[in-house]
Amino acid sequence: MSLMEWDGTYSIGIKELDDHHQHLFMLINRAFDGYNRGMGDAAVKKLLDELLEYATYHFSAEEMRMGEDAYPGIEEHYRQHKLFVNKVAELMELYKAVGSSILTSTLMFMNTWLTRHILQHDREYARYCLEQPTAPKRPTATA
Repeated sequence: MSLMEWDGTYSIGIKELDDHHQHLFMLINRAFDGYNRGMGDAAVKKLLDELLEYATYHFSAEEMRMGEDAYPGIEEHYRQHKLFVNKVAELMELYKAVGSSILTSTLMFMNTWLTRHILQHDREYARYCLEQPTAPKRPTATA
């Protein structure tokens, strides 16, 4: 059973970022499924580390793109990313201390935060890109 299902609702119309978001959904589901199948703490921890590493990569790529596009909301967007990374790091420390009992809460937080972030903040950025007549000419449509 998956925690998150990707569908068109989450598409912001920027292929690179949509691909990243789909990958984040897949990583969250893999950790959730592993935990539900009784995967050991070390294996689940490895999946969580991979998830946090990919989220950091995604945030960096997204912020770089926003800078190139002179997106006026970049500071708030960056702040949102930083809050996520800090909260997940805090939950990971708690996970080390108490074990897998915190895992479901951690994954639920990631799920809720990511879906809200995509639907609100990333959509605002996508709208900004569409409204800019001088935006860099790069592929943005999702295939």
